Amino acid sequence: MDKRYNILLIMADQLTPFMTGAYGNKQVMTPNLDRLCREGIRFENAYTSCPLCAPARASMMTSRLCSELDCYDNASPFASDEPTFAHYAKLAGYDTVLSGKMHFLGPDQLHGFNRRLTTDIYPGSFNWYPVPKPSFADEGDPSKGHKAHYPEDWFGKPKSPDAPPPKYPSHAVHYSGDLCFPTESNLYVNYDDETFFRAKEYIHGNFYWDPDSPSYPGKPNAYGIGKENAHEPFCLVVSTHNPHDPFMPPKKYWDLYKDMEMDAPSREEIEACPQNIQDIWINAHENITDIDLADPYHLQNARRAYAALATYVDDRIGELLNLLEDEGLIDNTVIMFTSDHGDMLIDRGMIQKRNFHEWATRIPMILRLPGQEHAGTTITDPCSLMDIGMTIREITGTLNASRLPSDGVSLFDYINKPESVKERDIFIEFHADGTFWPCYAVVRGGYKLIHIHEFKGQLFNLREDPSEMHDLIDEPQYASLVESMRKSITDRFHPEHIIEYYTTAHEKKRIIDSANNNFDEDWDYTPDFPGGRRYIRTLVRPRSASGQVL
Repeated sequence: MDKRYNILLIMADQLTPFMTGAYGNKQVMTPNLDRLCREGIRFENAYTSCPLCAPARASMMTSRLCSELDCYDNASPFASDEPTFAHYAKLAGYDTVLSGKMHFLGPDQLHGFNRRLTTDIYPGSFNWYPVPKPSFADEGDPSKGHKAHYPEDWFGKPKSPDAPPPKYPSHAVHYSGDLCFPTESNLYVNYDDETFFRAKEYIHGNFYWDPDSPSYPGKPNAYGIGKENAHEPFCLVVSTHNPHDPFMPPKKYWDLYKDMEMDAPSREEIEACPQNIQDIWINAHENITDIDLADPYHLQNARRAYAALATYVDDRIGELLNLLEDEGLIDNTVIMFTSDHGDMLIDRGMIQKRNFHEWATRIPMILRLPGQEHAGTTITDPCSLMDIGMTIREITGTLNASRLPSDGVSLFDYINKPESVKERDIFIEFHADGTFWPCYAVVRGGYKLIHIHEFKGQLFNLREDPSEMHDLIDEPQYASLVESMRKSITDRFHPEHIIEYYTTAHEKKRIIDSANNNFDEDWDYTPDFPGGRRYIRTLVRPRSASGQVL
């Protein structure tokens, strides 16, 4: 791009586009996402690179597949020698700032950001290392599920044959109608409130002025921008926890939906969905039989609470957009919105993510350009979460800053060079949390192939069958397409490496986590704010007891 624009990337967690007004849901109120679509470009068929938080985010930051990073689960360390879009933006002189969640694992909690305005909501250490798989060489017994594979329950009490089952055996309980309820304050909403507050404080740029600056009080320090005082462009990432489960929206938002009959599949539709072996593994891992998820009480309440949280996040996004306007920055800022992955929300009777179906892998992707260039455009060719990083590199003028490989492309290619991405293969992978063999998917045009190492996969025509009800993998007329798409996966990926990785990964993480716990060591990030020099106190130079200026 000719001009160095500011960059604002807003990222929700576990937001499926199917539960937003911006992507056609007429029940869920997301007026600010609707606005971004009117003023920008909506990518209709965007996919995550991995339907799990930490791997997806590492993949987005680097524009690399999870397999290239050895990031497979929510305890996989993100290596500090992997360049991210934040590093490239810094090379171009951008102030790189993160407010909110990014689920970095390991001692590097910045990965190219100059600073973070909040801590992360999740641990940065190996606290959540996954249970060992019975064996990649053995299918195991999926019917035993999540509870059978954990040596201890969630409260750290050793299991015994006489012990009662854990109180919260899996994520399935989060989708119980009993636990989807309004609350004015909970740690998830509080975290997001802080995330947006810090981001707005940064954009406004007036809460900490440097009295030693030659232009004091007109020049903000590195914590703020301010419309009259921006000396360097910013790359600000604002990342929420919501609408990730558990679903506990503020009452104001719950009341918008509490009496609404939400669109949802019937029990008969759920039971008619074709399953692959990965679906069976993941359902067992989540112990979905603990709750009758097809019961309208659970299904309706889960979707009401989720919709309420989607509207809550949308309201916070509106506050950022209004502030950019007030500060005179909105037409000097490229705005992007996305999510790390989706949420099944009991579609197909499944919950959370960890599979390759549309509600888990499709993500919102919206790009608003300064001056509303290409306003109201919808692009239908499939794209990837990994394209975020390359898009930021194009904005910052660093596409040619290195010859390192990339698995993403700039979203500007979809606008300026659409033929170059027309037949692009979009890869998705997942090998963790309840799966027993490496699992992959590829989207090509309107088709999706699910490929499970050593097991039968599935093929769906997404244009004619968006609900993935008709598996075409055994249909003779699709044999050549299946072979071509399968070859694309086997040429690109190396399942033997995944198998080898998991033979030792659990034990390595267990040893390090146990050692760190012995000395209360963690890698969590703690932001440093100069509390004594904030707000009105910035107008008076603070002094020590001896009178020295601090």
